[in-house]
Amino acid sequence: MKIQIMSPAADRVDFKVPPAPRLSTLEGKTIGLYNNMTGGADIAVDRVAEHISQRFANVKCREIRRRPTPGSARPQPGSPYR
Repeated sequence: MKIQIMSPAADRVDFKVPPAPRLSTLEGKTIGLYNNMTGGADIAVDRVAEHISQRFANVKCREIRRRPTPGSARPQPGSPYR
């Protein structure tokens, strides 16, 4: 009897995506700063916004927050942890 072992791992796919073209200036632009809601991220985002506003006078910074998945912290029905 022969046993065939198969790997469930998918083949690796490399996507080559060129970077966006560099802007000639940040004048009048808005920069989105991503807050992933981990500990201290709000402080880090505030500090980065502060540094950018000091260095570039006419640039706006906007905080983007990750929204938690609804119910992700709640135990599932029938869970012993309910």
